[in-house]
Order: sequence, then structure tokens, then C-alpha cells
Amino acid sequence: MEFNSTPGDLMELSPLFSDDSRVAEAASIAQKLRSFAEEDVGRHGVTSAVGSANASRGLEVAVANLQEYCNELENRLLSRFDTASQRRELSTMAECAKILSQFNRGTSAMQHYVATRPMFIDVEIMNTDIQVVLGDDGPQADSSSIAEGLSIL
Repeated sequence: MEFNSTPGDLMELSPLFSDDSRVAEAASIAQKLRSFAEEDVGRHGVTSAVGSANASRGLEVAVANLQEYCNELENRLLSRFDTASQRRELSTMAECAKILSQFNRGTSAMQHYVATRPMFIDVEIMNTDIQVVLGDDGPQADSSSIAEGLSIL
């Protein structure tokens, strides 16, 4: 019912959905509710009965609000993950990653993490890593040399 109110009105949510200490539980429940509501909206489609149309409209509002809430929650978790990463707080990073895995199987978290790592975006670092892996032989390095370079890296 909390998500079935005015579209975009997520200011007055219960502690389950607003308490940062319950974010894992909130993520799980919000994703399940969104999935059920989307499935129900898809199943009913467009109907001619006024009561069914109003119920369907209420579900559409709930789906939109749940999606907005999930997006906001995912962004908060990504931000928390970034902060923990900068502070090298591995337990917090792991907790955030576990929760983020509920959103699109963690794709956004992985993309975000890779996009912020110099080893994936800084050409100089990538060239240094290539040199470490391939050694002096460059592209002609054999598989055992490459394996040794990868283990060093």
C-alpha cells in the first residue's frame, strides 16, 4: 500500500524501507513486490471493467514507485560501496555487493566498479600491466611466460 500512493511520492515510507540498517531486507522485499506487481499488471492487461481498471492503475503506480525506490536504493548502495572502497573497508564492500547482486544480478555494481578502476581506464597503467604480463618478448611471448606474468600481476 505504501507504494500504491501518488506516483513519485516516496517520502513517507515505513522504517523497513527507510532505515539504513535494514537495507538488505528492504531491497529483497522491494524487488519481490515489484516483480509480483509487474507480473499482475502484465497478466491483467487492459480491461473494460471499471474496478479492474482502477486496480490495474493502482498496480501500475505501485510498479513505477517500486522501480523508483529500487533505483534510489541501488544508487545509495553504489555510493556506500564507493565510500567503503576508498576507505578499503572490505566487509562493507562485501555487504553492499551482496545486496547489489539483487539488482540486475549485480551488473550495475560490476560496471560501476570497473569504470572507476584505473587498471581498466588508464592507458599507462594498462601498458605497464601488459609489459608485466608479456615480458620482454612482447606479443611473441609463449604461454608459460604469459602465465608467469599473470601470476606476478
